[in-house]
Amino acid sequence: MAIGDLVAGQVTDVVYDGTDLVLQDTILVSGGCGVTHNTTQASGVAAYAVKFNTENYDTASIHDNVTNNTRLTVPAGITKIRLQGHISAVGTGANGILILRIRKNGVTNIAEGANVTFGVNPLSGDVISQLQTVSTGDYFELIADTSAGTAGLNISANIGASFEMILVE
Repeated sequence: MAIGDLVAGQVTDVVYDGTDLVLQDTILVSGGCGVTHNTTQASGVAAYAVKFNTENYDTASIHDNVTNNTRLTVPAGITKIRLQGHISAVGTGANGILILRIRKNGVTNIAEGANVTFGVNPLSGDVISQLQTVSTGDYFELIADTSAGTAGLNISANIGASFEMILVE
């Protein structure tokens, strides 16, 4: 596939094959949801489901700013999605590790990233899922886990946490 073959709305992975950048896994995006939170959040020493109360966009009622505001929920008719999350925070102690995860239906971790040791503030990291096969009503949360240490987090307002669900098909 060549760059000229892409159409508006497509998302693709770029892979280096040892010689050139190669486009693969082209996906036609059919909507989604991107959220943030407009005030600082404090977490203790645990796996903390990050709250979101501001929608940058939501094409299919994926998120509610008040009820279960930690969740992005798969709408009817969608069978494939991709998720990505970001966090920027200040550690509240010297002994901690931030692990950022995406959790499905409150139980299963489907992606992990941002394994950052406290000591340099702000702590910052990203997590991106692979393409996920889903069912209507499945929900996903961005989890900031500091349970490997003895310190919590102060998650910055606005751009301190963001979470996005991209609807594929």
